[in-house]
Amino acid sequence: MNKKPYIRISPDIDVLFVDGDSCCASAYGDEISNDSPWLGPRFSIVVPGIDEWVRRYEDATDFAETTTDPSFDWISWHYEGLCFAKAIWEQMPRCYTLYYEPPFEDHSGTIGEVVIDENVDSLIGRLRPLAKRTPAPLSRKDNIEYQLERKDDCVQITFRINNLVLGMPLSFKSLPGIKQWLKDIIDAKGEVCTIQLTGYNLHYARQTVGSHLEMGRFWISKNCPYNDEFSAYVDTKEFVRGFYLSLMTELGFGLYEGIDNHPEGEERNAVWKPYNDLKSRKIEAYISGIEIREDGIQSYVNESFVMFPDWGGCIFWDTMGVGSGDFDELSTDNGDFKLNVPGLQKWCDFYDNHDNSQTFEQWWQEGWKLAKEIRRQLPDRIDLYYMCFDPKSPDEIIDYNSWLPRIIVPRD
Repeated sequence: MNKKPYIRISPDIDVLFVDGDSCCASAYGDEISNDSPWLGPRFSIVVPGIDEWVRRYEDATDFAETTTDPSFDWISWHYEGLCFAKAIWEQMPRCYTLYYEPPFEDHSGTIGEVVIDENVDSLIGRLRPLAKRTPAPLSRKDNIEYQLERKDDCVQITFRINNLVLGMPLSFKSLPGIKQWLKDIIDAKGEVCTIQLTGYNLHYARQTVGSHLEMGRFWISKNCPYNDEFSAYVDTKEFVRGFYLSLMTELGFGLYEGIDNHPEGEERNAVWKPYNDLKSRKIEAYISGIEIREDGIQSYVNESFVMFPDWGGCIFWDTMGVGSGDFDELSTDNGDFKLNVPGLQKWCDFYDNHDNSQTFEQWWQEGWKLAKEIRRQLPDRIDLYYMCFDPKSPDEIIDYNSWLPRIIVPRD
């Protein structure tokens, strides 16, 4: 009878865990994984903060003398470690046994070897009131920069993290699959979400550890899912928002380059098809923080506008960047729409006549509320965007920048 494979979390110098083949693995990169199929099923679990947790113990320990600084708080450290271990166990294939044991240098007697399962909650509960733990800062978080160019049958996309760059074509035929992949990421808990593209596979593992429910790992591979070509630890909502808005902006603006007039009929539908193949009300609700709903039957979008104030009182700009409306009217290819949005003119005028009554952030937030009211007055065939979003600085509120993806205004 084969022994059940195990993972033993028992930190040592440059070590996080030992597996069933007696191979030691480091916590570097906040990841615990097995990519050796003869040991058991492969898994790859992102554990934000565990690298910092191991380093704190290492910094306090003299490994030559096998002693740790007397002031080291073992109770708090083991409390954190057990929280990490429980979160790992929740995501690990059940064919493994997971153990947690104190380092050799721990003479405090706080805990001994522990089998991690649903019963460990009682031990965590006993340590919680004794621990002086504050949530550890994220030890690793990467914000991805996207560069895109629409071509005849694809979008050429380049992912960039610092000096790491990877480019690939996303064919228009793959867009429905990419939409489903993003929806799977939204719904997923612990499993890896994968989409197979020509030459590359995109993977996302939405992992949760302790207070870091928002984190996940995105990676791109060739052929083998665990042969990394490009990898990033990211906030899940920021990743979905940046990826989706970058694609939608490239697919929905600048559409008529090289076309003498705005196309009509079947020609227009063909131009807008890739945009509609990707469009998802569920994704838009998720990235905007409103109640998530399924896509259902969606109207076919064939016009897009971005809202930001500029010269001459113009507020709305069409897919080609042409001014198309002010505070009381939006000019579209199918006629003019009268708007009734109290406060819109004042908001627009403030842009050209700054005073100290509002900060830029307050003005931006007021415009966002007005944009949602405008969205309610427009037909479903028109998509409205607002200002822009920088995936590299997702927490910043920024003025309009034509090189960045626009922020789509969701329909309530």
